[in-house]
Parts: sequence; C-alpha cells; structure tokens
Amino acid sequence: MKNILSTCSRHFLFLFKNRYATVGVLFLLFFFTVNLFGDDFDPFIIDEGDIPSTPTPPPYTFSLPKSPLKAGLLSALLPGAGQFYNEKYFKATGIVAIHAALVGMTFYYDSKVDEYRRKRNYSEGPVSDYYDYMYRDYFDKRQSYLYWVGASVFLSSMEAFVDAHLINFNEKKNEIRLKFEDQKVIVTVTF
Repeated sequence: MKNILSTCSRHFLFLFKNRYATVGVLFLLFFFTVNLFGDDFDPFIIDEGDIPSTPTPPPYTFSLPKSPLKAGLLSALLPGAGQFYNEKYFKATGIVAIHAALVGMTFYYDSKVDEYRRKRNYSEGPVSDYYDYMYRDYFDKRQSYLYWVGASVFLSSMEAFVDAHLINFNEKKNEIRLKFEDQKVIVTVTF
C-alpha cells in the first residue's frame, strides 16, 4: 500500500512540476465540468420499452431568476459558491477541486521558498549559490501558481455570472420561432 501511495504522489507532483501538464489538466477539468454535465445531462438510461408511443411534451419548468451579480460575487469570494447558487452542483465540485489543487500547490511552493531562503541566508560559498538558485526557482513557481489561482477565480466568477443570465434560456428560446417557407421568413412570438 505504501508503494502505491508513493507512486500516486510522485505522478501527481509531476503534473504540477511540469507547466504544460498543469495547463492541460486544468483545461480538461474546466472543459469536463462545464460541458459534460450541462443541462442535457441525464444519468438515467431509458429502455425502448419505456418510451411511450406518442411523444409527450416536456413539462414547462421555469426556474426563479438568479442574480448574475450575486452569483459572480459568490464565486469570487468562495470558489464554487456561485455555481452552487445557480444549482450547477457538478460544476461547483469541479471548480472547488481545481481551486484546492492550485491553492495547495501554491502553499507547497511557498513552504519551499521559505525553506531555501533560510538555507541561503545561513550558508556561504557555492552552497549559497545553489540555495539561491533553488530559492529563485521555487519563487517563480509560486508566483506562477498565484497567477493561475487569480485566473481561475476570475474565470469561475465569470462562468457563474453568465450561467445566472442563462438560467431560463430554454424557456426563452421557445418564445420566438423562425420559419422558412416559400422563400419567406416568418417570425412567431408566443407569450
């Protein structure tokens, strides 16, 4: 069991030591949390025998309007809170996981910066130069992760803001219809 944990932790740390791997993992997490679990997500599988012979119209569901400003501010203050407010629980979970990973790596690199700063200050000669190099390397990595944290906070708050605007998009989309008949465009509006 100990070997499995050390192997998993070694692969996990590789992802965050390699900048391109980190960007790829973050992109995939954002992509899957935003697109995989959208409004069309239906976890239930229907047999063909359960499908009625005559199609029944879907029930008209109308969600209460959400405040986009409130959703954006909630997501900026607490990662995933704006998505939770918009009732997008899978997105909220993914965003919390992304923020936790980024903040965790930021704290890890911050501890390394402090460690090598102390070692650099209490050593002399070539050893001091090595510690200075390591200090600068971990400092750059920490700063990079701080930028990623800021970018992910901004993106998650913008996603919550836009999602609150589009909460009743399907119902509003059904109000206006375009028909193309005999080289005419007919617009029908229902109230």
